[in-house]
Amino acid sequence: MWWMTSQTEREFPVVKKETEGHNGKTDGQPAHTREVKLGCVFTQTAWDAEGYAIRDPDSTTYTGAIETAEESGKRIYCEAWNRGWSRGQKRVVMGDGAEWIWNLANLHYFPGAVQIVDPYHARQHLWEVSAMPSVCATQSSAASICSSARV
Repeated sequence: MWWMTSQTEREFPVVKKETEGHNGKTDGQPAHTREVKLGCVFTQTAWDAEGYAIRDPDSTTYTGAIETAEESGKRIYCEAWNRGWSRGQKRVVMGDGAEWIWNLANLHYFPGAVQIVDPYHARQHLWEVSAMPSVCATQSSAASICSSARV
């Protein structure tokens, strides 16, 4: 069995027993879903020959829960603080580009931090922009932009 999302038009495999007795989303009704917020804290103190930061071995800790954005912001802030955020020479927040992440980071938890869109979502955003008729004349332009961009 496959399930297709209306927003992304991609298909996802679903096991039939997982969906039995579930009607899914009904038009005009709430979806009754919950969103998991995940985060990780790590340190980087070295760079490779091309200038890319190298994550310090065994420095990553993860957080996650089904919670609101505000609760998630508090959770990741506490983890970063416990890991030495206040002593960091350069502080960076990475996210998928969602406005709520930048708002929480800038206004509440990590003011002044450098904000970076993670490579996966940066490529996705570049691809979407490059595919706009006003930006590029051909679809091959999208591939060349994404492959030449340092993301």
